[in-house]
Amino acid sequence: MKKRKMIKVNDERDQINIAKIYEAEQEHIFQWWDELNPEGRRRILDQISDLDLQLLSQLVKQHLGPNAKKARKKQLAPPPILQLPSRESETGSQQRQELQKLGEEAIAAGKVAVMMSAGEDATTLGYRCPLGMLEIAPISNKSLYQWHGEKIMAMNKYYRTSMPWVIMLSQATKAQTIEHFEKHSFFGLSSADIQFIDQKMLPLVDKRGKMVLASKDSIYLSTNGYGGILQAMRDGAVLEALEQQGVEILFYSPIENPLLKIADPLFLGYHIQEEAEVSTKVVRKQSVDERADVVSYIDGNLGVLGHDDLPEEEKHALRQDGNLTFYAANTGIHAFSLPFLKRLLDENIELPYHKTEAKLDPEDDPEIPKKNPPLFRFETFAFDILQAAEKKIFVEVPREEEYLPLRSKTGPNSLEAVRKKLSDLFCFWFSQLGEEYLANPSNVVLEVSPNFAFSFEVFQEKVGKEGIC
Repeated sequence: MKKRKMIKVNDERDQINIAKIYEAEQEHIFQWWDELNPEGRRRILDQISDLDLQLLSQLVKQHLGPNAKKARKKQLAPPPILQLPSRESETGSQQRQELQKLGEEAIAAGKVAVMMSAGEDATTLGYRCPLGMLEIAPISNKSLYQWHGEKIMAMNKYYRTSMPWVIMLSQATKAQTIEHFEKHSFFGLSSADIQFIDQKMLPLVDKRGKMVLASKDSIYLSTNGYGGILQAMRDGAVLEALEQQGVEILFYSPIENPLLKIADPLFLGYHIQEEAEVSTKVVRKQSVDERADVVSYIDGNLGVLGHDDLPEEEKHALRQDGNLTFYAANTGIHAFSLPFLKRLLDENIELPYHKTEAKLDPEDDPEIPKKNPPLFRFETFAFDILQAAEKKIFVEVPREEEYLPLRSKTGPNSLEAVRKKLSDLFCFWFSQLGEEYLANPSNVVLEVSPNFAFSFEVFQEKVGKEGIC
């Protein structure tokens, strides 16, 4: 292919960035340059100014080059999973109360902060907005951001504290998210308690390692994965600020889960009792084919294995009781001890990048010739942080009460399904307090505002005092 003549611009910094693109043999991204207006040219120049082309070149060579490393077979073994104490037995009830108290004391003492990853937009669900702006509340149509924000506000009032909330955003979500927070007065929270930090982006590439255009004036970018929290925390000086506030535990989750029990005291109680560096919530896989990352011993080290890395034999392996051997699916919900995270940053621990297959948005500029599949993104996974932890625990929680991620345009993880399941959960709450006709709701739609009750336990406590209207 004939090499294109380098385009020229007046700004010296822009010209240097353009030269780097040509040096990396990615100059095809300028193929529409002559047709672009000044705004379009500025847009693509701003994009390339933020690219780490050296990292991209390394990843392409490592994962797509002729000498790309093939994953070696790992030694896997089923892991130990902690179970929540039963509510039904006297002993279990007492254990729950003790764990709950440990967690609540930490929250009330200001030792807990909340962090969420919110760098993903909702294009895969068919919406042109950040995922956190989707209206998930079945009646009030509150957004995910507002739903989580009101839970934090309610917890702050209940425990008489002020939990910091750190939110990782990307180029794709930052402007709209901040505007949404400001429009809704930060959902009653103090803006001083909310910190937005930046997630890095990387270009989507084809099988030859070439960047892909989303439109004539923009490159198709993707976030660097949930593992990007390490670099974002380093760049945003997050741990230093939290340490000064007396925080000892960072509760972390992706934004996607409306059932999230934010800073769950019971879970935090386990984390504190076991003196863990990392604690992780898991749920039981729904089927063999569910695309879930699973907990396992990996070459003797307890951690999480990506769905695509689990061999077919282990994927279908059964225990004597007929259940899956590797059944514990990672939820992405973690509690990190602050000293552990600080050690990772001090030691400049770098998480490995994984190659995953991606798809172009069908609503992108139809004039752009699409690259033939497969297309790839490079991302880091938060669960790889666990490999560096000496003490880690995994706690199984009920999926129907705690895990309902928004991930698809249709099916059980679509926006429509999530709104319905959220209503069903509130019906279940009422049924547990005597409204038995709501145990199997059909056409009933219910919503319990987080401002009234951020958990079933608080709902039970308040309804017991105020009664059901």
